Amino acid sequence: MSRSVIDGLLPLVEDSLNFLTKLVSACPDDLWCAKAGLWPIWQHIVHAVSTVDFFLPYEAPLPLPAPLTAEVVRLSEIGSAHPTKEDILAFIQKGKEKTINYAATISDSDLAQPNDKLKAFNLNWSLGRSLTSIATHCQYHLGYADSLLRSNGRPGVF
Repeated sequence: MSRSVIDGLLPLVEDSLNFLTKLVSACPDDLWCAKAGLWPIWQHIVHAVSTVDFFLPYEAPLPLPAPLTAEVVRLSEIGSAHPTKEDILAFIQKGKEKTINYAATISDSDLAQPNDKLKAFNLNWSLGRSLTSIATHCQYHLGYADSLLRSNGRPGVF
């Protein structure tokens, strides 16, 4: 059972989730609710972490920190009340652990297998593409937040 591709890919996913942790720590309180695009920074973060549940064919979803709703996490509505930074950091950690635990159950040959869960969304993705998409989706939302920090004279997280 070869795992060289997974062992090379997983750090990319972990780094992306770690950047979210860095963002929570780096974001000053006066920008925590500032909007980048349509959503506040904190909502970009929780949405990005939620992709672990969306992209991975895993049974139990991550529990959402209070007062989050599925609509807020999916970006179907703009959040008004947010979890504490500590709760968001715990949510990120749980997402990272879930991803690592899932990756431990597959081998390189599994990466080419279809992700049957995503077929319901008309996405004909492999498990490899699904795993990679966690990293790229996190990076996308990190870019919004990083831009907001820098445009307000603060150091970015990249």
